[in-house]
Amino acid sequence: MKIGKKKFNTLHTQKGFTLVELLIVIIILVIAATIVSFNFSAHKTTQALNNGEDETVSLLNEARSRTLAAENNIQYGVHFSSSKAILFSGTTFIDGAAGNKEVDFDSTITMSSILLAGGGSDVVFQKMTGETSAYGTLILQKTATTLGQKTITITKPGLVSGN
Repeated sequence: MKIGKKKFNTLHTQKGFTLVELLIVIIILVIAATIVSFNFSAHKTTQALNNGEDETVSLLNEARSRTLAAENNIQYGVHFSSSKAILFSGTTFIDGAAGNKEVDFDSTITMSSILLAGGGSDVVFQKMTGETSAYGTLILQKTATTLGQKTITITKPGLVSGN
């Protein structure tokens, strides 16, 4: 009589995942989500900086154009603060005046530097020529870092450009 040997199946069928496998997948997903979130946030801040520059340049050009067009037979200017730019009528900025047009900067950017000839934070354009005595540079930058910034240049003849 033959004594039979039991055969052991060395191939086990696995049903489900082990705890280690689940932890590895979760860690990979968390790392991927963090990278995507960081890149999205950086892109959003860069876009806000670009928009702030565009809106500021546009506001300065509007003030100059309205002055040159002798709209309401008055001069126009732009007042700057760290969080906004405000187009105003006349030669003196009055906070809260009815005709003021405000451009609020996104909370992720700030006007970090206002370097105008003669000091101050107002640029007023002259009738007939469009010139300004408050020429110089404005610097917008990201609030969280000094790596991202935009410089707006205002020339004596009143021409405005961003970089």
